[in-house]
Formats: sequence, structure tokens, C-alpha cells
Amino acid sequence: MTDKRTTNYHSEFLTAYERTKNLGLNCPPFTSELAGKLCSPTFLREFPYLIRDNTNVSSPDDLAHQCLYVNLLIKDIISKRLNCEVYYTIGWIDCDDGDPMYKFDDEYISTALAHYGSTRGALKVHAWLTLPTMEVIDPTLATTIALVQNKPNGLGGVIAGKADDLQGFSYRPMLVGMDFLVRTGGMVVA
Repeated sequence: MTDKRTTNYHSEFLTAYERTKNLGLNCPPFTSELAGKLCSPTFLREFPYLIRDNTNVSSPDDLAHQCLYVNLLIKDIISKRLNCEVYYTIGWIDCDDGDPMYKFDDEYISTALAHYGSTRGALKVHAWLTLPTMEVIDPTLATTIALVQNKPNGLGGVIAGKADDLQGFSYRPMLVGMDFLVRTGGMVVA
């Protein structure tokens, strides 16, 4: 188990950003972390309606295990609503119980890139959105866990807030942007 207090999300995000650039992958410009919070109570109340009204996501099955696709659908919607850059982030989840989800490393990234286009449907990664305030928005993980554990009260849940303040798990960013998915065949963009 990794102690979530040994690093902070901002430094891990910067490392992921540099890793992305060093691999020759395209990523959006990032200059510095913004102070404050963008995920206000009003925004969080509106969030399910933003998804419903602007995407074809209409059921828990549309959310579960669909992090790559759902975050692609809502990234620009959230960017427009919050009037800021929103960073598509690829990584894994470090759980306080010692059982990480979707964990991968630099070797996995290199192997996936070396097999250009042949990993379609086979990528074992997680995606979420990162705001310039280092808040994360994850519209799929709670529903995925709820379906797997047969806990209906978690269906449709959204994880949103300062990454360093989340309890029970830590987001571990590895790459920023979608170029890794495009180059490995994990996502086809028309």
C-alpha cells in the first residue's frame, strides 16, 4: 500500500505531464495550479443533468467500465461550464486497503505504445478529469464499484473534489491527454 501522504496530486500530475511530453505524446498546455475549488455544490448538483442532457449516457450500464469514453464525452462540456481547461487524465487508483485498481507502470506504457494500434479494447487503465485546481472528476468509478459489489445505492455516483482530500483511495496520474489512447488503439477518434 502506498501512503497517500508521501506525495501530493499536484506533483504526481506534473510528473505525468512530463512523462507524456517525454514520450512524444500530445498534451494540452499546463502552466500552473489554480487555488480554490471549481466543484461547487451548485456545479455538483448540475453535474448529472450536464451528462444526461449532453451525452447518450442514460443508465448505470452506460457508465460502468466506460471511463475512457464517458470522460471523452464530458471533458469539453465541463470545460465550457467551468470556463477552464479540463485535463483528460489516465492513471490508476491506489486504495487504502492495499488493493490497487487498474495499476500500471512505465513499462506497461512503453509496451502498449510499441504495439501501436493492437491494444484495442485491451488497455487496463483508468481515466478521469483533472481541473487546474487539482480537483478530480470521476463519473464512472462509483458506478463501476456499485455494480461489481451489487450495491445499488452507489449507482450514478460521481467522485469529485480535491484529489488530496479524498478518503479511502488516491488517484495516481500517469499520462495527460488522449494521445496515448489514440496511438495504442485504445480509442479511435474520427
